Amino acid sequence: MRYIGKPVKRIIEDPPLITGKAQFVYDIQLPGILYAYFVRSQYPHAKIKSISCPEGCYTAKDLPFPVMGFAKDEIVYEGQPLAVVVAEDEYTARDLAEKVEVEYEPLPHILDPWKAMEENAPRARSDLPTNIGAKDTVIAGDVDSAFKRAYKIIKGELVNQRVIPSAMEPRGVTAYYDGRRVTIWSSTQVPYDIKKTLFKYLAPLGVYDVRVIQPFVGGAFGSKGFVYPEEV
Repeated sequence: MRYIGKPVKRIIEDPPLITGKAQFVYDIQLPGILYAYFVRSQYPHAKIKSISCPEGCYTAKDLPFPVMGFAKDEIVYEGQPLAVVVAEDEYTARDLAEKVEVEYEPLPHILDPWKAMEENAPRARSDLPTNIGAKDTVIAGDVDSAFKRAYKIIKGELVNQRVIPSAMEPRGVTAYYDGRRVTIWSSTQVPYDIKKTLFKYLAPLGVYDVRVIQPFVGGAFGSKGFVYPEEV
């Protein structure tokens, strides 16, 4: 109780931040570091007919294992990564990414979630029989009796606008492999989830030592609470 009403000296995170000594992902500089820039789809749904890549460009077909969310043959959302360009600096990587040529075959798509659940709606993914990802029924208490006793019953449909967190620091990853251990620095809220996911992909390749470091994170608001394809 001696702390109530008294100022508390913060000794954990404030000094590095106010003195400029805090390290974020972009501050992690390693010898011989390379920069990756992702090429993303301009279509919400399409088949990838061909990808013309310059030197230093890689597609899903070049990877030793399929990476979740990295498009190989079919685009299933606008902005989906379909190629990655690697260069000695970020500006060269961006310039090379502009030289990547993708030939698409646009496919039907739908934006209304209610219409997307209809039986004949265009499929978000061609390999799925329906757009409904999960269905669950929750039963709690005597619902019918509660409605009968209710003074008034109001029916309505509530639609929330699109919400997206906008942190000062975007998502970013730095990775290093020393021949035995993979070390990842990620601007994330879930370092242990990233470690488990990376281990699942890397263990079949003989890499069993994975370390994930969470440096200072420049904002997240929930948007960095997932494992993204770029982190794999």
